[in-house]
Amino acid sequence: MVRMARWMVAGVARSRGRWLLVVWVAVWMSGFEPPLAGQTTTVPPEPPARQRLSVAAARARAELLHQTISATLGTIHRSYFKDGETLPVPSRALEDVFYRLRRTAQIEVRWMAVNTPAMSLKHKPQNAFEKRAAAALARGQRTFVQVNQGHLRHVGAISLFTSCLKCHLPASPVKQRNRVAALVIGIPLASPPRGAQP
Repeated sequence: MVRMARWMVAGVARSRGRWLLVVWVAVWMSGFEPPLAGQTTTVPPEPPARQRLSVAAARARAELLHQTISATLGTIHRSYFKDGETLPVPSRALEDVFYRLRRTAQIEVRWMAVNTPAMSLKHKPQNAFEKRAAAALARGQRTFVQVNQGHLRHVGAISLFTSCLKCHLPASPVKQRNRVAALVIGIPLASPPRGAQP
């Protein structure tokens, strides 16, 4: 067996034809059989895996998701959104992504107003937790996290730059500092079964 393995390694180094032979032998030894014409293969479904997600893992996911969405928003805003054009506002375009996250991964994501007027009624803090989070972020805190009823809820600040404030504070003649909005992320601590739809 060792002699055969050495021959195969040396053969791969010497010629492409031998390499193809090695691949063919490996496939043959694994028992792979291509389906016959008109025949379909099915793989039995895995039983639904319902595993507990730790608070640390949920927090790491929320942080990564927040950083990803924040970076995406900035990139889209700089690269594609131009004043005066009829393109959708980048934050509105990302709401389609939030919808898909809710449908496919049961992760709730939404925008929240902090220390500027809400651009939509949906963006106002909706409960006591979100009101406490908005107050903390308005004071300069960057994140506000709570674990409650099987969910980790993460509220992270999104800095509003001058280009953002043209819409968020259009009538303000004074230069505004430390204006933020927030991204609210809710992650279930018990992961849903694979492929589950709510």
